[in-house]
Amino acid sequence: MSHASGLVMFKNGDVFHYEYNGTVDVCIPQLYKTIDGLEENWRNGEWKECSCGNDEDVEIYSSYGNGGHWKGRACKNCMVITVGFSEVDEYGYHTGWERGTPEWAEKYYRNGGKDV
Repeated sequence: MSHASGLVMFKNGDVFHYEYNGTVDVCIPQLYKTIDGLEENWRNGEWKECSCGNDEDVEIYSSYGNGGHWKGRACKNCMVITVGFSEVDEYGYHTGWERGTPEWAEKYYRNGGKDV
């Protein structure tokens, strides 16, 4: 059973962390402001949902395998991914998925998790 870390970037540049379950190829929706928060909850994340309806467009990156990124939606108020739990939709089609690490994620890691 393999898990990996991932990032969600909002349009304003805010970046949050999440856990990717590689066994079933799905994002655990809970978001964390820091890598420490993610690590403290590793493999204990809850499947939470947005209750406020204020989700917005994001880009989702997973470091699983060789990495990949795709479009989705997430809510900062509820700290969850709301759309795009997987790079593949319910019909098995890729949802704008691209292989590798996007430039914004590389910059985030280079800057020690501070800015994109």
